Amino acid sequence: MVEQALPYGDGTVQVELPDRTRIVGGGGPSRRSENGNAAVTPAADQAKDVRTAIEEPLGLPRIRDSVSSDARVLIAFDDLTVSSFGPVRRLAIEAVLAELSEAGVSEQQVTLICANALHRKWTTEELASAIGDDLVQRFGSRLICHDAEDAESIVNLGTTKSGYDVEIHRLVVESDLTVYVNAQC
Repeated sequence: MVEQALPYGDGTVQVELPDRTRIVGGGGPSRRSENGNAAVTPAADQAKDVRTAIEEPLGLPRIRDSVSSDARVLIAFDDLTVSSFGPVRRLAIEAVLAELSEAGVSEQQVTLICANALHRKWTTEELASAIGDDLVQRFGSRLICHDAEDAESIVNLGTTKSGYDVEIHRLVVESDLTVYVNAQC
């Protein structure tokens, strides 16, 4: 069996996995465990690494250079079923908000949406554990959970060649910029 630490709440939990398990994710060869699998460990300075990722995007202009001061912005983030280390969701959202502020976008122009797919809506306490109580308080009614059963909030973008409907939350369509914060480890 292979011992592996997985993110859980504010820390980690040790699990045993079959020897044939291949863990995919996190870092290159310098971040490998003894069995050769990718090591899943939090960054030493999460705040710095998150800021760097937001300020130096790969193959795209910075957020502050991609938005006008009158833009309506949507920041989507993973729900609590997607594991992450500690405050990384909050750190990423705060870094995006800082970029938007540099472009002249006020927080009043920003909405946060928990991308909870078909999961139930999260409670205020659960949202606070994911993104911090400060963001929950600051955004109030501009912090929402996606509701896949609310037909009013869903927009149909069309149908694929295979006949599948492509549907998305209305706020994505109505926003000038949508930033998806993926905090998965």
